Amino acid sequence: MTTSPESLTRVSQLQQIDQIRQGFYPLEFSFDPSRPIFESARVSVQLGCDMAEVRGAAHRAMLSKRHAEEMAGRFVKVLWQLHGEAHLQQGSRELRVPPGHWTLYDAGRPYQMDMSEGSAFLALVFEVGENDKWLRLMRDAGSRVMKTQGESQLALGAVRSVLQDEIQLSSRGRALLKDTVWSFLSMQTEDDEGAALRSRAAPLAILLTDAQRYVNEHLGDPGLTPDRIAVALRVSRRTIYNAFHAEGSTPQAYIQRCRVERCRVELEDPTARHKSITSIALDFGFNDTAYFSRAFRRQFGHSPSEVRARALGA
Repeated sequence: MTTSPESLTRVSQLQQIDQIRQGFYPLEFSFDPSRPIFESARVSVQLGCDMAEVRGAAHRAMLSKRHAEEMAGRFVKVLWQLHGEAHLQQGSRELRVPPGHWTLYDAGRPYQMDMSEGSAFLALVFEVGENDKWLRLMRDAGSRVMKTQGESQLALGAVRSVLQDEIQLSSRGRALLKDTVWSFLSMQTEDDEGAALRSRAAPLAILLTDAQRYVNEHLGDPGLTPDRIAVALRVSRRTIYNAFHAEGSTPQAYIQRCRVERCRVELEDPTARHKSITSIALDFGFNDTAYFSRAFRRQFGHSPSEVRARALGA
């Protein structure tokens, strides 16, 4: 019995995928079976601080909901895109990562990563604890893609040297590597954020206008949060807060004020008299009617029913 070259290629690819899945991360792959998915793949498993540098053909890597639920703890992944382009989808978030750029994301939640033809990337993934400084960095930088230069280039070099030299790190060495990478990436994130703010002090007002427009268009969404606004406008959570701070407010306060004001307009509208107060509150994102009543009274000094009765002459 003979085995065709195509069958050998398929077996070889499956072996490579199993090595990646078992040794690095429990990913599912979608690819053209007639071509090698990986031209090269260097993996280093370091007890919760794992690294991989991969070059290959176009493919899709996915962390399924089932595999995510089986993973204990929280994980952060840093991705340096060396060649080609990556496209990350995770929940409502979509990011395009061009060559020469980096990003980081929550690697413990389901996601899908599409790699273009001829892509090469380096990834660092590790577990983090609650209130870990990496979670704060992921909040600040996780909705952005930044150029690999300066400090992030140094972070890339540190990880790559461990991979290429096949260094097995001690527990102290792994902690030092994570701290070093965090320091470099956070420095660039802060510099990038500061430069953006300095270069567009006036444009913060434009961002605020865009954010307010987004809020008013999505008041009926109970999941409307500062993070959702940041993702939609492709800026960091911190930048959104800075924009609202410039007018002495916060995103949450603005969302609630708009919701309550829109509810009042509806309550005073004679054509909406057939709608209950509860349904009006739900229409504008309030899930808790008691909380809505307290927020309404705090803003207007009267209850929703009092305002409706006075406006409609009831």
